[in-house]
Amino acid sequence: MITKELALTKGKHTVPQTTVFSAESVAGLKSIRQTAMRMLSIICIALLMTSTLPLTAFAATTQPVVAAGGWHSLAINAEGQLWAWGRNVDGQLGIGASGEDSMSDVPVRVGTASDWVDVSAGDNHTLAINSSGQLYAWGFGGNGQLGRGDKSSSSVPVRVGNASNWKIVNANGQNSFAINTNGQLFAWGMNNDGSLGLGTSGKSVNSPTQVGTATNWKTVSTSPDSQAVHLGDHTLAITTTGELWAWGSAFAGQLGDGRNRLFGTNTKALISNVPIRIDAETSWTDISAGSWYSAGISDGQSYEWGLGGAIGFADTPMRLGLASDWKSISAGGFGGHVHAINNAGQLFAWGGNDSGQLGLGITSEEYVTAPTRLGKDSNWASVSSGHNHTLALNTAGKVLAWGENYWGQLGDGTTAQRTSPVAILDVGAFTPPAPDPTPTPDPTPVPKPAPAPVAPATHTVSFNAQGGTAVATRKVTNGKAVGVLPATTRPGFTFAGWHTHPTAGTPVHAGTVVTASTTYHARWVAQSNNANLKGLKASKGKLTQKFSAGRSTHTLRLTKAQSQVRLTPVRAHGKSRLQVLVGKTWRNVSSHNVKVGRGKTATVRFRVIAENGAVKNHTVRVQRAK
Repeated sequence: MITKELALTKGKHTVPQTTVFSAESVAGLKSIRQTAMRMLSIICIALLMTSTLPLTAFAATTQPVVAAGGWHSLAINAEGQLWAWGRNVDGQLGIGASGEDSMSDVPVRVGTASDWVDVSAGDNHTLAINSSGQLYAWGFGGNGQLGRGDKSSSSVPVRVGNASNWKIVNANGQNSFAINTNGQLFAWGMNNDGSLGLGTSGKSVNSPTQVGTATNWKTVSTSPDSQAVHLGDHTLAITTTGELWAWGSAFAGQLGDGRNRLFGTNTKALISNVPIRIDAETSWTDISAGSWYSAGISDGQSYEWGLGGAIGFADTPMRLGLASDWKSISAGGFGGHVHAINNAGQLFAWGGNDSGQLGLGITSEEYVTAPTRLGKDSNWASVSSGHNHTLALNTAGKVLAWGENYWGQLGDGTTAQRTSPVAILDVGAFTPPAPDPTPTPDPTPVPKPAPAPVAPATHTVSFNAQGGTAVATRKVTNGKAVGVLPATTRPGFTFAGWHTHPTAGTPVHAGTVVTASTTYHARWVAQSNNANLKGLKASKGKLTQKFSAGRSTHTLRLTKAQSQVRLTPVRAHGKSRLQVLVGKTWRNVSSHNVKVGRGKTATVRFRVIAENGAVKNHTVRVQRAK
């Protein structure tokens, strides 16, 4: 296990980071470090926590589950209890509190029920199912994602409808999906670019509505909020027969049907507001929709498409590496990271790592382009990727977390970023599900005809990097796959994969069969240098001058009764990153809370990092009246 030595203090005792905390212990840690305002929330929470169990006393009646949302996290233990931590501004933790500064950096129990069986976290809302098949929702409901028939929000779990046959839930971004025991798929929430699959686009849906008429849906995954006019919003689903379907935006090729607008040559409609079949395969077993990209497993092989992850760009599923023993996969949000577990219980990561969300012990502005193993453990059971943080569960029942921690979403009692897995709590042993039954063999099989002989010739495959770092040629036997494709880099550009033609042609992947000597050509997408802001939102106060993108310093005035304000700079380009200076450290944020004394001025420094690395500094002065 990759761990990082750090001591947390509880009273007079020093507790190593690798220790697994009980619910009572982590509550004690929180009460020490939180401010008086947040201590008030703890008192409210404590009223809900009427009892706790020793961490080793689980009856193992429920399969443990972990779920990473945009900035909050959840876990169900073996006793069916639900625990939550992280950002709670919109009540997404379900603990009866919410507000501008509401958060918990340690796990807190959600209510007193002990019959939860599934949970899923969106950007700022949560869905869960109990053992009676009843569906509950809480958090922000401004786009109808709670499914209550309106756009109201809730800081405690509220039941959705009267049905008692729900089986699977998936919340992400501002959308919600659920599959019932009849195999029917239902959707509700934000519907940009037809991402609900209901045949319409734009108008949100406030209650569960069936997607089509099919009754053989197995699993579903909808993307996190793309934060860029929602051109990344899309949904994936697979059937019980292993078919892959997709709908929503195809702007970056994330549907996998060959459409995209990145190169400006595709004039087809860029959305599908109903499910479309992606390929003819019937061997898909897992899928995960990330921001602008998608990931999936077919016949044990890992595939990616869209813009992100490790492949750079592809508008059809492209195989990643040669391994064929993948079991589960999870794609993240803004962080562009992917985690996958193989049949041996080993955990691998690739993609973006600017907040340490890969768990490899480092941070990096460069993408990790090949699956990289986390530590030496072989007991990983499940993994869930949030925007910039990751949760995982091992078969011993330990929940571990790593990555961004601004809102306490790691649950380790701090808000410090972690680049290696940190043990958070024990939820009880995980029991691997039984494998699908082996089909009964045909008693009178028909012999397959002998394959035609393959010519023993070899062919030369050359790579035209088109301005990128040079790549060596290789020899490939006639009729064989080209194999794992080489990497190449080019300053100021994002690699968009190898193609059969310099400006057109089809994408090439590891399984592409070579029948003649050929040259593959790199495709590049110019990275934006846009480090501007297009707006500045403030929860309170008033700007002294109307916002201007050309001005780098802005002044906000508060009344003497307004002691704090949340600033949310709006980036002009969706692929840029926003950071705030805290002390001497720049931290990735989406917004920042500022407290100001009466008659004082607080200066906040933001910076926007463009996709190509260009940096622009922005200053906000917050003045409070006497």
